[in-house]
Amino acid sequence: ADFKAAGGGTIVELTTGGILPDPDGLAAIARAAGIHVVLGAGYYTEFFLEPATLALSTEALTEITIGQLTDGAWGTSVRCGLIGEIGCSWPLTPFERRSLQAGARAQRRTGAAITIHPGRDRAAPDEILEVLDEAGADLSRVVMGHMDRTLLDVADVVALARRGCVVEYDFFGIEHSNYWLGVVDIPNDWMRIRALRTLFEAGLGDRVVILHDICPRSRLKSLGGHGYGHILRNVVPLMRDRGFSQGEIDLMLVETPRRLL
Repeated sequence: ADFKAAGGGTIVELTTGGILPDPDGLAAIARAAGIHVVLGAGYYTEFFLEPATLALSTEALTEITIGQLTDGAWGTSVRCGLIGEIGCSWPLTPFERRSLQAGARAQRRTGAAITIHPGRDRAAPDEILEVLDEAGADLSRVVMGHMDRTLLDVADVVALARRGCVVEYDFFGIEHSNYWLGVVDIPNDWMRIRALRTLFEAGLGDRVVILHDICPRSRLKSLGGHGYGHILRNVVPLMRDRGFSQGEIDLMLVETPRRLL
C-alpha cells in the first residue's frame, strides 16, 4: 500500500524455492493493496535446498519451472510471471548449473524472462551467461542481478550489458559499509545513479533495471527501513537532479520491466 501511495503499480517478488515462497500470501497482498505482485519460478542457491531437490535432473527442473509458470506454483493455483531469481553460488555447483539450463529450456517453451542471483565473484556473471547461451536462452530476456556487489567497476557492467543481457542495480537504499555477506565496497545511491548514467551514455539504457532487493528485515519500513517506496520517493528525484530525463526514468521503471514481463 505504501508503494502504491508513492505511485507504484507492480512489484516483482523473487522469493524462490528454498527460501519459503508464499504464492497465496502474495496474492492476498496484491488484492488488499490494489497492486500487481509478480512471483518468480525456480530455485535459489544450493545451500538453501533439500537433498531431494538437489537430486533433480535438468529435465525434472524444467518441467517444474514450466508448471509453475503455466499451472501454479508450490501447490497453489498462483502462476509465476518470470523465472528466477535463479540462485547461483561461486563456484557454480552441479545443481545450480542444471537449474540454469532448466531455466533456459523453460524460457524457450514459455517466453518468460529469466532473472539471476550471480555468485559473489567478478567472473560469475559471464560464466552464467555462457551456460544460459549454450542452453539456448534468449539473453535479451535475461536479467543479471546484484551489480552493486558483483561488478564494482562500471566498465565491467557496460561490457556485460553489451553481451545482450539486462543488468540490474538492485541495492537501492542500502548505504552502509558493512555488507552482511562479505567484504564489499557497496556503492551508495548517488554512486549507483552515476553508474546508470554511464550505461545510458554507452547507449545501453534499454538494458537496465533497478530494484530495492528488500531482503533483511531491517529494510522494511515497519522496522525503520526505506520500504518499497524508496526508489519512487527518493531515488527518482536524485536522478532528475543528476540529469536524467523523464523518458530515461520511464525506460528503467516502466518500459523495460513491461517488455520483460
